[in-house]
Parts: sequence; structure tokens; C-alpha cells
Amino acid sequence: MGLSASQAKLLSITARLSDNELRSQTITSAKMALANQTTEASRNYINALNQTKFTYSTYDLDGNKTYVPLTGSQLTTYGELKNQYGIINTNGQILVSETDAANYTSSANLNEFLTKYGIEKIDSGKTQTVTNPEYADAYEEWKILYDQWIADEPQQSDYTKEITGTDTALYQTFMDASERCYNAAIGGKASCYLHVLTHMIDLTIEEGGLFGWNFVGYPKEKTTSTGDTVFIEDAFGSYINSDGKTPNMQAVSDAIKDGYNGKTVYAAEDPDDTLTENSSKAEQLLSNYYYNEDGEKVLKTLEQKCIDLYYVVENYEALGLNYNNDLVPALQSFQQDMSLAFTQIIPDEEAYNNAYAEWSLRKPTLDVPQTIEEIIYEYNDAEKAQWYVNLWHRMNGPSDEKDGTITNTEITTTEENGEYVTTQNETTSKRWDILEDGLMNSAEWLKYALESGTVTLERVNFAENTEESETGLQDAEWTSIIYSNATDISEETDEAAIAVAEAEYEQRTKEIEAKDTQYDNMLKLLDTEHSALQTEYESVKSVISKNIERTLKIYSA
Repeated sequence: MGLSASQAKLLSITARLSDNELRSQTITSAKMALANQTTEASRNYINALNQTKFTYSTYDLDGNKTYVPLTGSQLTTYGELKNQYGIINTNGQILVSETDAANYTSSANLNEFLTKYGIEKIDSGKTQTVTNPEYADAYEEWKILYDQWIADEPQQSDYTKEITGTDTALYQTFMDASERCYNAAIGGKASCYLHVLTHMIDLTIEEGGLFGWNFVGYPKEKTTSTGDTVFIEDAFGSYINSDGKTPNMQAVSDAIKDGYNGKTVYAAEDPDDTLTENSSKAEQLLSNYYYNEDGEKVLKTLEQKCIDLYYVVENYEALGLNYNNDLVPALQSFQQDMSLAFTQIIPDEEAYNNAYAEWSLRKPTLDVPQTIEEIIYEYNDAEKAQWYVNLWHRMNGPSDEKDGTITNTEITTTEENGEYVTTQNETTSKRWDILEDGLMNSAEWLKYALESGTVTLERVNFAENTEESETGLQDAEWTSIIYSNATDISEETDEAAIAVAEAEYEQRTKEIEAKDTQYDNMLKLLDTEHSALQTEYESVKSVISKNIERTLKIYSA
């Protein structure tokens, strides 16, 4: 073999060795990829082992328990011996099937709704006593009128009449206490009557002194209706004191000063009074009237009358009055006025009885009976009827007439120009919504929705005194329940999914193992070929070396 041919051969072998190594690396990488495929197949199988499903258990008429995949349709479609559930969204609406939604939409009331499911309402021929639905509103209106009527009840204290005369106890007290002083004054001793007026104007006494009493705060400065100042002296040594009647006169003084039976005591009215603005001072002081700041002629209080008379008795001569012709008649007139001063106020039985009788006739009546007799209805399928009655009330509310909306009130407070303004907005929403049949029949969707909290469950429980009582059926109410607490809903291993995953895992494992064996055989062939090529490579390399030596020897010779 020539040198050139040997070199060409060596290059060819080197190329085949490189190709052999590349193919070996490729096959080794493929074997590593098989390991990853094995891991993935194992992971899928493990996931299947952990996979679960929700099942729903029911009983047939023979009492046999059956398990079915949990779907919205299984939960909400009527079935005998089933608990009734509702699927509730985050807005609090019950999700119903397309069929239930269509039946509700096309029904004006509960009976029409039940008819859609083949349920007929039948008159049982019996009645029952129930609360009148109109009673509550009627009672509220009546109660307002009744409370007002009670508040308007006539009171005996509001019906009184006044009686004047000399038989009142206070007037008798005055007469008994003043008798001796009055007689003395009529007999010519005017100062005696000053004692009477002193006790009447402002009597303040305490125990002690010569006659058993001390007079406190005298003299007292007073002003007449004509603007004159008069000093009221104490009545020490008067007949009233000596007879021990001073405490009695205290009651008379208090009545004149502070009022009698809650009313200010005035001088007696005198239709024959001749007082004018041009009357003399004496006439003004003796009159029961005076002119106020507005120029009006008004009646004096009895206290003012006593002050004016005190001034007259003390100054009658200076006023140009004659004792017997002017002063004595004035005292006599005053004594007569006193008989009319202390007016008795007594119950007016006749006026009260008339008012009470008129009030009694106005008593409001409640004409709406609290209970009524209601026909008891039966249904041709009571259990099925109860199911759809419950559904109606969850979709519609308590009424048997259609009213499927809820009114929501939102109150917001905003600040406008430094003032807080409250706004009330009302919106309405339905109590229900449609769940499409595809999702209603999907076990996977319901499982995800329950676990993620997208929906919750409500279950019908039976209790007393609930909104459904007027149906004549059992009383029922919808109550929230956690799905994991429902005894007829369970979570189980998905055996079907596990079986499929196991078959896929075994098939995949066999394919990977066969491929791996094939790759091993290919690597063995490559190793054999590599060894042969390496041997041939060394042989050619040796031939080339020898050829080079011979050539060098020839040229060196």
C-alpha cells in the first residue's frame, strides 16, 4: 500500500471513529430522555392515585343506598327520599336549572309553578283556623288610634267649677280673725283695721314674743297704685294677736300674696265702677281698678287693693275723706269684696261625665278578625309538592304571588361644601340565577366550585312557624351548610381514573423498557465497531510509519 493510499485510509477511519462517537452520544442522550419519560409516567400515575371525586348517596324505594357522581342536577332535581339542596352563588342567589327557570318565569303564582311539575292542588273539604294576613297591618293602624284615644281620656282634674260665697274655709278664717278689729274700726278706731290689712299684705311671723309670736321684717315698704310709698308697720298688740289668731291669718296672707288654688287673687269686679283717668287720688285708691302703663283699665290684685286701702286708712283726712261718710263705707265694701275673693274650685261632675261619655263613644274598633277559617288543600303528590314549594319560596320569597326580587338599600355619606349629605340608593336584584345545563351536569365543575368557594350549599330543614305555613304542608326553611358536613355527600378515590392511569403507566413503561433495550444493543454494536476501527487505525498507522522509514533510508543512502 502506498503512502498516499495509507493516509487516505487513516483519514477515513478517523472520520468513522468520530461518527461512531457522535452516534454513541446521541443514543446515550436518548436513554437519558427515556428516564425523564419514566419519571413523567410515574408522576401521572401518582396524581391519579391522589385524584378524588364527590359522590352523592340516595335511597331507592326498597331502601337500597346508591352512589352517583355529585352534580348540580343530582342535588336539585326532585327525587324520593332525597335531601333537598340548593346551589348558592356569591350574591346569595340560588342557581337553578334552565327548566326550573323557565317554569318560574312562565308562572304567575305558586299553583301555576306546581302545575308545571304535574302537581295539582285539591280542596280537601276541611278548614283550619289561621292568622288573618290582613290583621297585622290593621292592628298597627288601630293601635295608633287606640293609643291616641287612651291619651285623650278625660281626667277628673280637668273638669272643675268655681263657687263663690261666704262659706269657704279661708274666708271664714279671715272673718273670725278680723271681726274685733273690723268692729273697732267701724266704731271709730281706724288704726285697728290697719292691723287687719298688715296681716293680709305680707305676714311673716315666728313663735315667741309677748303674745306667743314675733313679727319678722317690719316695717315693709310697699307702693300704691298711684305711686305713693307706704310703710306697713307690724300689728303688735292687735286684737288678732291677743286672741291668738295670728297663725290663722298667715294662711290668708299667703293666699293673697302667693295665690289661692294656683290662681292670683284679684279684687272683686265692679260693673258700677266710675274710675277715669281724671279721677282723684282718693277715688283711684278706693277703686278696684287702675290704669296700667299702656293706659288700659285693669283689675287690681287683692294684695294691691290692701296696700291702697292701708294708705287710705292711714291718710284719709289728707285725702279729703270723711270718716263716717267715706272711710266706713269703704271698709264695709272691702269686707263684702272679701266674701268673693277666695273662690272655691270643686269637681264638675256633670261636665266630666258628659266628656267621658263622649270620649267613650270615640273608642276605635278593630273590625279585622285576628284569625280566619282557611280551606285546607292537599296535593296529588305531597312530597313532590313540598320540594317545589320550597324551591318556589327560595326563588320568590314568602309570597305565593310572583315577587322574585330583593330590594337592597345602600346609604352613603359624602361631604359637600363643608356639610355631610346622606344619600340612600335602592337597587333590586333577583333571588335566583340560571346555571347552564352543561355546568349543572358537570361533576368536575361542581367539585371545583365547592372547593374554591365559588358556590356554597343550602339545605331544606323542617321546623315550626316558618314562611311556608300557609301551604298546608310541612314547615320548611333553607339553611346554609358546609358541603363537607353533608352526610349524603362524600369524597372518594376515583377508581376509574386510577385504572386508566395504571394501564397508561404500564404501557408506557413497557415501551420505554423496549426502547432502552434497543438503545443498549445499538451501543454494543457501536462499541464493537469502534474496537475494530481502532485496531484498523493502529494497523494503518503502523504501515505509514514503516513506509516513512524506508523512504528515509533510500534517500539517505
